Amino acid sequence: MIVIKRSNLPIRLPIFPTAVAFLLLDRFHAVGWVWGAVGTVFLLAWIGIFVAWVKEDEVELDGLLKQCPEIRKALDAKDKKP
Repeated sequence: MIVIKRSNLPIRLPIFPTAVAFLLLDRFHAVGWVWGAVGTVFLLAWIGIFVAWVKEDEVELDGLLKQCPEIRKALDAKDKKP
């Protein structure tokens, strides 16, 4: 199966996991240090995602197919199958 490489997909922001984690912490009355540890992990994740988002280069798929003839051959072979 041919799929788009993960590096060519847009960044998915972890909004839902962040909200769920903090709602669970609130629901289970987590102690302060647990809030701090989870908050630090999510803060580092958000910073990393933001930095990757700022530094990413957008690539057109047509240009990618021209650069990688083996992908074009595989797509053409897949189209020819009944």
